[in-house]
Amino acid sequence: MSTSVPAAASTASEDMTIPISSSKLLEGLEDKVQLFLGITDMRKVVDSRTKDLQAGRTTDQYLVFKPVTTDNRDEIDNKIGQHWRKTHCIDSDTLIVKLMPLLRHEFAHRSFGDLLKEQRLLMGISRSQLADVGGTTYHGHFVSKEADTAFKPLTHRPNPADWPIIVFEAGVSESLSQLKNDARWWLSNSGGQVKIVLIFSIQAGSRTIQIEKWETRPATGRTTRSNQPPAQVPRQIQQIVIDPNNVAGAPLILHFHLIFLRAINQNAVPPEHDFTFSAQDLRDWANDFWNVAV
Repeated sequence: MSTSVPAAASTASEDMTIPISSSKLLEGLEDKVQLFLGITDMRKVVDSRTKDLQAGRTTDQYLVFKPVTTDNRDEIDNKIGQHWRKTHCIDSDTLIVKLMPLLRHEFAHRSFGDLLKEQRLLMGISRSQLADVGGTTYHGHFVSKEADTAFKPLTHRPNPADWPIIVFEAGVSESLSQLKNDARWWLSNSGGQVKIVLIFSIQAGSRTIQIEKWETRPATGRTTRSNQPPAQVPRQIQQIVIDPNNVAGAPLILHFHLIFLRAINQNAVPPEHDFTFSAQDLRDWANDFWNVAV
């Protein structure tokens, strides 16, 4: 079960990020909204969809329930909660559930997190400088949300309410638009504290994995006061497609200063560097994924 942290006090971000509304997270899910009739009924709906996913009768990972209050959500956390991620739009009493009952739903983000840890260890960097905070729940503007996988540097963000630095979101290819909205939410509603979001979109039929790297960039066409930095908005920075014949868009580079919130120590032994995943690294990872998760 995930861990929830209280909402951190609002502070002005040096990025001047522009939060997105909770309704943005519901785009494309409007026809999935169903009446919340209590825990027992919800468990039946979740179990039914989980069985359909496991049997291959559907690829639809998402369920949406309304009205779900904060008290309802706490009860749900206590009584239901395996193999899913929850996004609670508090201002509209709407709960978005992403079901992840199959190994491939979890293995993509977890195994890539292992690659990140391996490179961290090779640089001689301690676990506390990049800690795996799993599926902790974070609270933004009228929304509480769980990541699939997340990391944060405890030396710079030691408090439970401190946001992660990098977030992974994974799902089947049919959910790509929702994953993109998730990336936008993490980057904008954290006040710029989440620096990188990686999306893993899986197409089992063609054995294809699409990876997208999202970061914030200055908004175009917006004017700001001269004494303020430009407003920042989430952008897709990179797209990598790994299919059985090719790896297009590699290498994947995650910049050191964004993850550790400091510059590379040029005198460090072993040397510090950006996290870099070559085409061959990604091919090997994808091969492991398909060998294990299908």
